[in-house]
Amino acid sequence: MGKEFEKYINKLVKDIYDYEALVSKFKKAEERVVFTSNTDEEYDALKKQIESLEDDKAWFFFEIDALYSKSFDNNYFYYDCSLQVYKNHFEQRFKDFKEYVFDANLLDFIKRELSIFNDPEKYKIIKQVNTGKHQLSVNYSEYFSSDDYRYTIAFDKKINFLSEKSKQFGFKVIIQEGDRYYNEYTGLYVNEDSYAELVALDKDEIVNSVSEKPNQLTTNQIVLLLQETEFFAHPKILDSHKTKQAKLISSITGLNEKNIKTAIEKLDKKPSKLTANYQKDIDKINQILNDLI
Repeated sequence: MGKEFEKYINKLVKDIYDYEALVSKFKKAEERVVFTSNTDEEYDALKKQIESLEDDKAWFFFEIDALYSKSFDNNYFYYDCSLQVYKNHFEQRFKDFKEYVFDANLLDFIKRELSIFNDPEKYKIIKQVNTGKHQLSVNYSEYFSSDDYRYTIAFDKKINFLSEKSKQFGFKVIIQEGDRYYNEYTGLYVNEDSYAELVALDKDEIVNSVSEKPNQLTTNQIVLLLQETEFFAHPKILDSHKTKQAKLISSITGLNEKNIKTAIEKLDKKPSKLTANYQKDIDKINQILNDLI
């Protein structure tokens, strides 16, 4: 994080903080005026001061919007940051959470994250940095315009990230949609009052969500490897139905039978019907076998 950005974010937070303190003071004066039916010098002075700061309020909208790219460049975490910045801070934030909640595990932290994402009005916070004990923070939701697909994409990707993390515990994250309406500004349909929810994986998803290691073969690659090593040429396997072949391979690998059967059926396809990705799988298996020599 650069020094210039530190100055920038600290000034932005301070300016919003001072403006909102002034508005709060004015509202109290306004209540007093309404109650007594009489204006006073303090009320008039505060009103004029706030009116003179209307341009500053408009500037807050502009700067909060600009913060998205600046936070990416300076690795500054806040509610609406990009997925990459969110990932960069994830482990440390999880560690901090465990230091506060001693019995917490990763799933507990994910639940906490979802509760934050489901309450944006409360958690859209920006904080000053490297200011010691006197670190100011402000809620920027009043100065935030959600009519930008950048934030929708970032939100969806962060939810997907948490969903993948949840699968090791037998869960996934889904978005429960609210009322759908057309946003003329972005040209996109938006779901109002949508929320993220943790739900249990079904049986097939649990099987398919087993964490893959970097060198772990896919279902298709495993079937190709078995083909190349003449697994299917075994006399007791050669004449068996593909469904039984898939069931046997599933019992060995723990993979989904339907996916295995689909991969077996692909072995009968003509070369002209194969996709580029399928050819890549063939090349990978050939390379694995060649490396054994």
